[in-house]
Amino acid sequence: MPNYLHEAEAAGSPLAMDPAEFERLGRRVVAMIAGHLAGLRDGPVHRALPADELRSVLDQALRSSSTVNTGAIDPLDRIAETCAEEGLWFHVDGAYGALGMADPDETPRFAGMERADSLALDPHKWLSVPIECGAVLVRDRELQRDAFSLVAPYLRFQQAGDADELPQPFEHGVQLTRGFRALKAWATLMHLGRAGLRRKIAHNNALARRLAGAVEAAPDLELLAPVSLSIVCFRFVPAGWTGSETALDALNEVITERVNAGGEVYFTPTTLGGRRVLRACIIHYATTEADVDLLVRRVRETGGNLAARRFDP
Repeated sequence: MPNYLHEAEAAGSPLAMDPAEFERLGRRVVAMIAGHLAGLRDGPVHRALPADELRSVLDQALRSSSTVNTGAIDPLDRIAETCAEEGLWFHVDGAYGALGMADPDETPRFAGMERADSLALDPHKWLSVPIECGAVLVRDRELQRDAFSLVAPYLRFQQAGDADELPQPFEHGVQLTRGFRALKAWATLMHLGRAGLRRKIAHNNALARRLAGAVEAAPDLELLAPVSLSIVCFRFVPAGWTGSETALDALNEVITERVNAGGEVYFTPTTLGGRRVLRACIIHYATTEADVDLLVRRVRETGGNLAARRFDP
């Protein structure tokens, strides 16, 4: 019986799987519920299992503030309500997307994230902190401490509630001896400031919209998912293409390899709706409109050259 219920796009984050494997429970304890390109399907999470089983098998509900493949933002407020009704722990995977709420135009779409019991963040993604730097925010610090602390009671020289209590990171996670990761996150935040962070993220989102517009305007490019935040999924489709979807997948794989090998731009392929597509995730602080326009040109040029030679996988 599942102990975790994870609603996510099929190619979502391994967040739900990793804890299950780490605890040697296996993937069988995770119930995966497929979403779709624009986020999770309508309907509360408790419809996934019979009502008489839900209370006995669910300990935690995992939600993504934005899906890994497309950046779509899930209905967090609704799932927060369900978790409150069912007594579930509400964890939000915001590794990539949670910082998107810093863009004033996107903030309302994150309604409900503030109700999370815990929130995962990766400052080494959108915050541009050097790899690796992960973080988790937990509403009740003592629950986190009780879950991970292996320190003998006589070594707890500070008790919960002490006015001058200092955090002991080794009591709040699996790793004991650790580097000072927080320093680079702190330095980045001090450098950017709140206003700078808002500008950076809003700029990245604007670049994604520019890219999506260029894709839609090009006769040989196809936008494959609504653009949300800074991720754009698209593919090259030669004019008059009569080949198979398998051949088109292979063509886009080769386009990815050749454009990336050129060293001017870099993006990754992914699978979306069973199709291989090009995925541009714009989070670098120095990315410009010229970079986005160059990406479009290189994809079209490379795809056009391959198609002209009657590309055959």
